[in-house]
Amino acid sequence: MNLLEILLLFCGFFTVLIVSGVSSQDLSIVVDPPKPSLSQSIFINCTTDVMSKKIQSFSIYRGKEEILTFDPTSRPRVQWSDESLKDHFTFFKDLKKQTTLSLQVKNPVCTDGNIYKCLLSAKNKDPKEAQERVDFYVPGQRPQDVTLMYKGKPEVGGELELNCTGKITEIHNYTIIFYKRTEMNTQITKIMAAVKDEKSVQLDDCTTMVTKLVTYSPTQEDKGLELMCRITGADRLSSDAMQVIDVQGLFVVPTGITPDHVPDGDGDDMDKDNEMDHDDKNTDDNMPDESTVVPEPEPEGSDEDLEPKTEGEPKENKGAKEKPKTDTSVSENSSGMLREYCLLIFATALLVMV
Repeated sequence: MNLLEILLLFCGFFTVLIVSGVSSQDLSIVVDPPKPSLSQSIFINCTTDVMSKKIQSFSIYRGKEEILTFDPTSRPRVQWSDESLKDHFTFFKDLKKQTTLSLQVKNPVCTDGNIYKCLLSAKNKDPKEAQERVDFYVPGQRPQDVTLMYKGKPEVGGELELNCTGKITEIHNYTIIFYKRTEMNTQITKIMAAVKDEKSVQLDDCTTMVTKLVTYSPTQEDKGLELMCRITGADRLSSDAMQVIDVQGLFVVPTGITPDHVPDGDGDDMDKDNEMDHDDKNTDDNMPDESTVVPEPEPEGSDEDLEPKTEGEPKENKGAKEKPKTDTSVSENSSGMLREYCLLIFATALLVMV
């Protein structure tokens, strides 16, 4: 055998391998529809480029459970792991250009949500695996059983652990956000709290329990603190839970009053060191300012209550204490006019008599 014959032999051998498909071992898995729901059947399609006669085994798994295996050398070629699975699944195969195994879930339930795998073993090749997760989409359903709990001492400067939990049907694209509202700020605002833990647990009733744990430290502005957590799931539908917390150790400074202000207890709004300088007349002892006292008039009579003055002392100005003099000029004029009026009447009477 010369060199040319050897080369032709190798070329023919490799050509046969390419045509038979053994040289290509691409494996894929496709879920149809891509976003499955419980209201319609779904298909799990496993496809390989390996021709069926070169396949040793081709299996479909749900999680760790084998559903069926295709073996072209056995009879029957499709082996079910449990005959009861035929009531829930329907099997199809296509062995023409490619080898395709198709598994139909006729009436899906929540427990069908899982990781589906395709395992392929071919002659002279290493086993290959492809997998895809199936999560069912339940439209128009809000998160259920949302609760908000806290641990710790609710006081200014302390630390609270806030735990928000709820049940959802769509594990992907959910959010848990914490909010608060106080007496000073009645608007609901987002809390920028430190996340301590966040997890999800698959429940037996086909729902997922989601939990988020954060820490929060109350401040002096948290009087009348209302905490809220909101879980948003599929279709951006959300559910809330609220908790009212009586935070201790508060001293909120009202606007316009300095922190060192201490009320004097007289019930007014002029609590300052010198209230008289700020027109505040409502003090605890209710005593009038000396500048507003009007002196009472001195009693009539002599100065018998006055202390004696020693010689040489400056004379006291008694103008404010002397009895004001009565103006007698008015009364004297009135008496003279009356006498003249009487004389005039008397003279008129005499004339009449004559």
